[in-house]
Amino acid sequence: MPLRMLHYVACFYQHLLKTKVTTTAQGLPPILPIVLYNGLERWHAAEDIDELVRPTPPLFLRAYQPHLRYYLIDEGRSRPSSSAPSTVH
Repeated sequence: MPLRMLHYVACFYQHLLKTKVTTTAQGLPPILPIVLYNGLERWHAAEDIDELVRPTPPLFLRAYQPHLRYYLIDEGRSRPSSSAPSTVH
């Protein structure tokens, strides 16, 4: 999933530049990558792309490796707060 998310973010940035929504001089907007998971099994994919780089690169190479983490919302692991209003009638 982190590799796919990196691809989505890169494609989105390319789209913004291609359609002239922004320029490299203006800068690219920050992005919060979010994964909403509602499967029955527990989520087990890496949450950061650097977890996929093996073997771990030496310290002098780490700054040059891609870094992207996504925010995971795992609905199966979340428990509704007791103070949250119920929408079930």
